Amino acid sequence: MKLSHMKVFHSEGIQGAIAIVFTAMLDDVANTEADISPVTDIVAATSTDIGAIAGGIADLTKTFSDMSSKIERLKTYFICRELDITYRINHEHMIVKE
Repeated sequence: MKLSHMKVFHSEGIQGAIAIVFTAMLDDVANTEADISPVTDIVAATSTDIGAIAGGIADLTKTFSDMSSKIERLKTYFICRELDITYRINHEHMIVKE
Protein backbone atom coordinates (compact mmCIF):
# COMPACT_ATOMS: atom_id res chain seq x y z
CA MET A 1 0.00 0.00 0.00
CA LYS A 2 1.32 3.44 -0.92
CA LEU A 3 2.14 6.04 1.70
CA SER A 4 -0.62 8.32 0.35
CA HIS A 5 -3.10 5.50 0.87
CA MET A 6 -1.91 5.07 4.45
CA LYS A 7 -2.57 8.77 5.14
CA VAL A 8 -6.11 8.45 3.81
CA PHE A 9 -6.62 5.38 5.98
CA HIS A 10 -5.70 7.33 9.12
CA SER A 11 -7.81 10.35 8.21
CA GLU A 12 -10.93 8.62 6.87
CA GLY A 13 -11.03 5.52 9.03
CA ILE A 14 -12.41 2.14 7.99
CA GLN A 15 -14.60 3.47 5.13
CA GLY A 16 -11.61 5.15 3.55
CA ALA A 17 -9.57 1.98 3.87
CA ILE A 18 -12.35 -0.09 2.28
CA ALA A 19 -12.63 2.44 -0.55
CA ILE A 20 -8.88 2.25 -1.12
CA VAL A 21 -8.93 -1.56 -1.19
CA PHE A 22 -11.87 -1.69 -3.61
CA THR A 23 -10.27 0.96 -5.83
CA ALA A 24 -7.05 -1.04 -5.89
CA MET A 25 -9.01 -4.21 -6.72
CA LEU A 26 -10.84 -2.45 -9.56
CA ASP A 27 -7.50 -1.19 -10.89
CA ASP A 28 -6.16 -4.75 -10.77
CA VAL A 29 -9.23 -6.02 -12.62
CA ALA A 30 -8.82 -3.32 -15.28
CA ASN A 31 -5.14 -4.18 -15.67
CA THR A 32 -5.94 -7.89 -15.92
CA GLU A 33 -8.59 -7.20 -18.57
CA ALA A 34 -6.05 -5.14 -20.51
CA ASP A 35 -3.55 -8.01 -20.27
CA ILE A 36 -6.13 -10.60 -21.36
CA SER A 37 -7.55 -8.60 -24.27
CA PRO A 38 -4.71 -9.41 -26.74
CA VAL A 39 -4.93 -13.07 -25.79
CA THR A 40 -8.67 -13.04 -26.48
CA ASP A 41 -8.01 -11.50 -29.90
CA ILE A 42 -5.43 -14.18 -30.67
CA VAL A 43 -7.82 -16.95 -29.61
CA ALA A 44 -10.57 -15.50 -31.81
CA ALA A 45 -8.21 -15.26 -34.80
CA THR A 46 -6.97 -18.80 -34.18
CA SER A 47 -10.55 -20.07 -34.05
CA THR A 48 -11.20 -18.43 -37.41
CA ASP A 49 -8.05 -20.04 -38.84
CA ILE A 50 -9.08 -23.44 -37.49
CA GLY A 51 -12.49 -23.02 -39.11
CA ALA A 52 -10.84 -22.22 -42.45
CA ILE A 53 -8.55 -25.25 -42.13
CA ALA A 54 -11.52 -27.49 -41.33
CA GLY A 55 -13.29 -26.16 -44.43
CA GLY A 56 -10.20 -26.89 -46.52
CA ILE A 57 -10.01 -30.43 -45.16
CA ALA A 58 -13.69 -30.96 -45.98
CA ASP A 59 -13.05 -29.76 -49.55
CA LEU A 60 -10.06 -32.11 -49.89
CA THR A 61 -12.08 -35.02 -48.54
CA LYS A 62 -14.79 -34.37 -51.13
CA THR A 63 -12.17 -34.13 -53.89
CA PHE A 64 -10.62 -37.45 -52.83
CA SER A 65 -14.05 -39.04 -52.71
CA ASP A 66 -14.88 -37.76 -56.20
CA MET A 67 -11.54 -38.98 -57.54
CA SER A 68 -12.03 -42.38 -55.94
CA SER A 69 -15.44 -42.67 -57.58
CA LYS A 70 -13.98 -41.72 -60.97
CA ILE A 71 -11.16 -44.25 -60.56
CA GLU A 72 -13.69 -46.98 -59.77
CA ARG A 73 -15.69 -46.09 -62.90
CA LEU A 74 -12.52 -46.18 -65.00
CA LYS A 75 -11.58 -49.57 -63.56
CA THR A 76 -15.05 -50.86 -64.38
CA TYR A 77 -14.82 -49.42 -67.89
CA PHE A 78 -11.44 -51.07 -68.53
CA ILE A 79 -12.61 -54.40 -67.10
CA CYS A 80 -15.66 -54.31 -69.37
CA ARG A 81 -13.49 -53.28 -72.30
CA GLU A 82 -11.08 -56.14 -71.58
CA LEU A 83 -13.98 -58.59 -71.34
CA ASP A 84 -15.38 -57.30 -74.61
CA ILE A 85 -12.02 -57.72 -76.36
CA THR A 86 -11.58 -61.18 -74.85
CA TYR A 87 -15.08 -62.13 -76.00
CA ARG A 88 -14.41 -60.91 -79.53
CA ILE A 89 -11.11 -62.76 -79.72
CA ASN A 90 -12.72 -65.96 -78.47
CA HIS A 91 -15.72 -65.52 -80.71
CA GLU A 92 -13.53 -64.94 -83.78
CA HIS A 93 -11.45 -67.96 -82.85
CA MET A 94 -14.61 -70.07 -82.72
CA ILE A 95 -15.74 -68.78 -86.10
CA VAL A 96 -12.38 -69.58 -87.67
CA LYS A 97 -12.49 -73.16 -86.34
CA GLU A 98 -15.89 -73.81 -87.84
